[in-house]
Amino acid sequence: MTLKKALVAITVVAMLFGMVGTAFAATSFPDITDSKTAAAATRLNALGIVKGYDNGNFGAADTVTRAQFAAIAVRALNLDNAATYAKGATKFSDVSADYWASGYVNIATQQGIINGYPDGNFGPEDKVT
Repeated sequence: MTLKKALVAITVVAMLFGMVGTAFAATSFPDITDSKTAAAATRLNALGIVKGYDNGNFGAADTVTRAQFAAIAVRALNLDNAATYAKGATKFSDVSADYWASGYVNIATQQGIINGYPDGNFGPEDKVT
């Protein structure tokens, strides 16, 4: 699956859950003031796809990094448990075994969702374009 296909799949999932009138537990992200963005963030959070930051903010205006995208894509595909077990050493010189997203990076690359660079790096903090 290419990066574009994964983004489309995540977008479709988000849109489908936006159309479903399912009630989700309210989650308050203090940095979101727009009601539509808040509703989408709450749904994605309730589904375990996005989690926000430790400080309680969602970061809707932030640019997504490659590591964050790997985590979002793996969670959207319901492979979060696999990522937990895959946490550890990676084949990338710039993703250490104790990096927060090492398991997500391992699963996302194994699934062909996202690849590393030809130089052997993953670029976990590089922005998704």
